Amino acid sequence: VYSMNIMTGDVLINGMPPSRLPLAILNHPLYRRTFGSRNLEVVNFGSVLETARPASDRFYRFSLSNSVLKVIEFRKDESEELELLDGTMTGIERWGKELPTRLKVMHSHWLLRKKRVVVVRGIQFDDRDISFLIRIDGKCSQGAVICIEEHSEDRKQLKKALQKRDSDVIVSQQSLVLDILAKFESKEHIYSLVRHSLSAKQSEMKFFFPRYKLTFHFDQDLCVLLCREISGYKLSKKQQLDSTLRGTTAYLVLEKVGSQNIERLLISPKGIVVRDPHSNVSIQVTQECDAELTFFKFHFHLRFDFLEANQGCSSRMQLTALHAATSSSLPDEMFKMTGEERAIELIRQTWRNCPLNADENTALKNIKQLARGKFPSL
Repeated sequence: VYSMNIMTGDVLINGMPPSRLPLAILNHPLYRRTFGSRNLEVVNFGSVLETARPASDRFYRFSLSNSVLKVIEFRKDESEELELLDGTMTGIERWGKELPTRLKVMHSHWLLRKKRVVVVRGIQFDDRDISFLIRIDGKCSQGAVICIEEHSEDRKQLKKALQKRDSDVIVSQQSLVLDILAKFESKEHIYSLVRHSLSAKQSEMKFFFPRYKLTFHFDQDLCVLLCREISGYKLSKKQQLDSTLRGTTAYLVLEKVGSQNIERLLISPKGIVVRDPHSNVSIQVTQECDAELTFFKFHFHLRFDFLEANQGCSSRMQLTALHAATSSSLPDEMFKMTGEERAIELIRQTWRNCPLNADENTALKNIKQLARGKFPSL
């Protein structure tokens, strides 16, 4: 009930004057993580502060007790009430220690007690796109959770998301396939997903690399792992190259499905090529869970079986760095020359009559670092 004194202009809400949130709440880590620097107008109801008007079409209740902040989000008709769980670095370890790193760091977590579901959304309070649902299993004494990723266009509608039957469930597993995929991406950043569908007789298994936007799914008819983003290619049974790029395993080998001639390509992360004192070669990429990374595709020559870089100067420079880092005094069996000679051949192909961009300049510095004191001709 709004009351206004037309003489003084004072407004009362349910008989109480509106105010702002106290500093104890504004400076709380959970509030700053979810609401930022926004100071909402609230009405004091004893120990509970309630927003005087909707904030992005939702009302909020705040209460602070013994340094524990409780935040409730609800609609005007109170048909949907969500409680904000502690998503800070220390708080989430108490209730969601087993969650994937991206779900801890990149999202906020809202508990819907009536349905025993945790709704995983964007960090900001007004970002209500549902990325995952965590169903709480009451039968498990440890409070085990199942994470369901929602790909529906109706992600803003919680009711439809809860009724969705076809879903991808994140599972925790250790397998030989995961060990192979870990050559390309760290295991903590790979989602092992099982798709449960009423229309399908069996569940579908797939592996998703969220930082690379790359998916491998198991085809039950062909009994192979198909790459969704690189259409027509499957994960090769042989993942180790014996005749070239010795000393590095930071790649995956794919084969074209149904081809008479074996068409293969090698995918490798885009990053800094590093060689340690023991001649082990790796590719350095950021370990930030919210990073958006890319990769290069190197095709095998159909006749001579050497690697070709056809994605521009950056890809040729990356392949140059790999050959330089894995070079030895013995010639490569694929192209009958040493890695140094092959690197020189590739770097000559990158010449062009315009300045290098930032990525190409970084790659060139990487090549110079690898060649310094070892390959003077390069």
